[in-house]
Amino acid sequence: MTMSHTPRRPWRTTAVLLPALALAVASAPVAQAAVEPPDKQPTATGYDGAVASLDPYASQAGREILRRGGNAVDAAVATAAMLGVTRPYDGSIGGGGFMVLYQADTGEVRTIDSREEAWAAMEPDVFLEDGAPIPFDERRVSGLSQGVPGVVRGWEHALAEYGTLPLSEVLADAQEVAEQGFVVDAEYQARTEENLEIFRDFTSSSETFLVDGEAPRAGTTFANPQLAETYRLLMEEGPDAFYEGPLAEAIVATNTAPPVVDGAERTVREGAMTLADLAGYEALDQDPTRVDYRGFQVFGMGPPSSGGTTVGEALNILEGYDLADMDPDEVLHLLAESSAVSFADRNAYVGDEAFLDVPVTGLLSQGFADERRELIGQSALARPVGPGDPWPYDDGEGAAAVESATAEDTGSTTHLTVADRWGNVVSYTFTIEAIGGSGIAVPGYGFLLNNELTDFEPDPDHPANAPEGGKRPRSSMSPTIVLDAAGAPVAAFGSPGGATIITTVLQVAVNHLDLGMSLPEAIAAPRLSSRNGPGSQAEPGIRDTALGDALRARGHQLDAVGYLGNVTGVAFLPDGRVQAAAEPLRARGGSAVVVRPAGPPRPAEPPYGFFLTNTWRGGQADAAFVYGRSTDEVLIGDWDGDGDDTIAVRRGATFFINDALRPGAATREVVYGRPGDEVLVGDWDGNGTDTLAVRRGTAVHVRNSLSGGPADVVLHYGRAGDEVLVGDWEGDGRDGVAVRRGAEVHVRSSLTSGPADVVLRYGRPGDVVLVGDWDGDGRDTLAVRRGAAYHLRDTLTGGPAERVVAYGRATDEVLVGDWD
Repeated sequence: MTMSHTPRRPWRTTAVLLPALALAVASAPVAQAAVEPPDKQPTATGYDGAVASLDPYASQAGREILRRGGNAVDAAVATAAMLGVTRPYDGSIGGGGFMVLYQADTGEVRTIDSREEAWAAMEPDVFLEDGAPIPFDERRVSGLSQGVPGVVRGWEHALAEYGTLPLSEVLADAQEVAEQGFVVDAEYQARTEENLEIFRDFTSSSETFLVDGEAPRAGTTFANPQLAETYRLLMEEGPDAFYEGPLAEAIVATNTAPPVVDGAERTVREGAMTLADLAGYEALDQDPTRVDYRGFQVFGMGPPSSGGTTVGEALNILEGYDLADMDPDEVLHLLAESSAVSFADRNAYVGDEAFLDVPVTGLLSQGFADERRELIGQSALARPVGPGDPWPYDDGEGAAAVESATAEDTGSTTHLTVADRWGNVVSYTFTIEAIGGSGIAVPGYGFLLNNELTDFEPDPDHPANAPEGGKRPRSSMSPTIVLDAAGAPVAAFGSPGGATIITTVLQVAVNHLDLGMSLPEAIAAPRLSSRNGPGSQAEPGIRDTALGDALRARGHQLDAVGYLGNVTGVAFLPDGRVQAAAEPLRARGGSAVVVRPAGPPRPAEPPYGFFLTNTWRGGQADAAFVYGRSTDEVLIGDWDGDGDDTIAVRRGATFFINDALRPGAATREVVYGRPGDEVLVGDWDGNGTDTLAVRRGTAVHVRNSLSGGPADVVLHYGRAGDEVLVGDWEGDGRDGVAVRRGAEVHVRSSLTSGPADVVLRYGRPGDVVLVGDWDGDGRDTLAVRRGAAYHLRDTLTGGPAERVVAYGRATDEVLVGDWD
């Protein structure tokens, strides 16, 4: 008989995880990836969660995690991992990103910075030769451009702090598709062809992404077995395997000695990344940017991204106009002017806050925006607009910037948006910079390294964004979440597109919040991008229409562009449904899915409850009831010796014991130990009734009766940091203790100090371990849990599981007992 109590972070609207009472533990089933591509649609509306991304395989992967009980963070990582397989030229583990997330249980918005970082040896003049900037294409396709990748540390941080599933589970579908292959679409073929000449110049890139030296053709099946093995490595050994060991060595070797094909005529410069650069990388949890706009709260990403500050400043400028009552050409004029002014300030002041004082408060103050709005009239301002002085509106002190030239970041990227059934939201943009990144794959590992360091200015004296060792280059990524005045989510969205990300996100926000468009309409509308250059880029739907004529009459220069951005987002509708939205046409369209397309919302879950199954078949619970409070610690034992396990709840040092599986008052109340003690449950003396023990460091204080008083036995076993498991290991009716270190379990069969009687390995170090007599032979053994799946072993030995069972949801707390 054992008690299993595994702490986890419930990131959901209810305050506690619903316990699913079961007799086992194991690993969640992996959804089989179809060879045929999933259906792709730009809009989906329904219930219980939504995913929008650039690719149908990725959206499906996120939805599967939501269906298995994972939350929005779990699904976002799964979606991102799949994009690394099916859209590897936009974002992958070779790059970095920014995540903005809303926690429904706390109402807070947080952000995670996993932006790439310059290696320590980088000098400010790294991009100059003979006093002049190295041509961009040569900077890009080189070791000079490759920053220390941050995506994997970002996933690790997001799952540890805000997720509910292990990395091994959320990577499983992507690993399988990488191994088995996916159906190439026209966009994948076109993006490969765009990089064809670069890939051919590197042995690793051509081996990974080309078929007989050519791009894979649309309609064929393409696999990336090297990436499949890399994902498998991360699943088995965790994120540290990326930043230390053979994979880290391969990344460093790719940077310092790029694998150029013999005879290639391309000039490829080497970088100076080291293993210490990789080992020292950290993903950062930080506060978002926020502005109040028309009664909404708009949250974005702070430095080193310029997205949150620039979108926020432009919205504050636009706050002074009644856009809803204006003609479309006047709205576009004001969008262009507010964007140009905000870009002037962005270029002058925003960079990595670890290296310079960024006046974020000033840039986002309404007073500064009111001052900058005074520049705007009925005609286009002369470009470039000079920067303003936000320092008088900031808490710090600084000097006003002088006008300085700024090279725009001009990359691709990928964005995804996820919401779950509990109301949590993730807006996540990640990238390897250009389409194809640096163009150089890591040999044997199946992914490209980024060219993010080209986001630094080549000017070593640039005041905000000059290259420097350990610095993160300025970004334009703008993952955004909008809440209403009461703090409930309204929408979340973002886009790829280099510096045009900012103007795209700004325009979608205005379309949705000001002009009354639905999110799909706001995404589909034609776009304009003014970034303080001589002209504004305009899509044909503006440039070649009466809108374009009206803007030119106001003095705007309109430059041709095929399309701007590639937005995905999620909206929260007044009737309780969620709506996932992606591009209907741009870049051949995106993919939007919901968990449950039709029907009314499911009934609300009780605030807490117990759901019991008496068989190993999974399925519905055999019994359900409520006992105790949602915040109580729960213990399981046969308290009265009748052969049936029941429930006790603990509050401080008091235990409220129920001798039947029913709601109602406690049968007994017992005080034992101290409130902070770890509590273990077992039949220590073999009399058929379970009692309590408390653990302090290496000492276990055992009480053989359900009463207060001193311990009957005190023993020392294991180390203070060990996880302790309790079980009847020999089948003699007496429970003993075992300690677990990683995947190794040291079993002690008697309540005495001394060495282990049995040492075995079972499962993986990150597994949740449960103890029980699964086959009824009188001996307890081990099971491991991965999500909603349980892998049971009926002997105290290593080896494969005898049974694998799925029960409950991945986020449930699991309790073990002999219920009948």
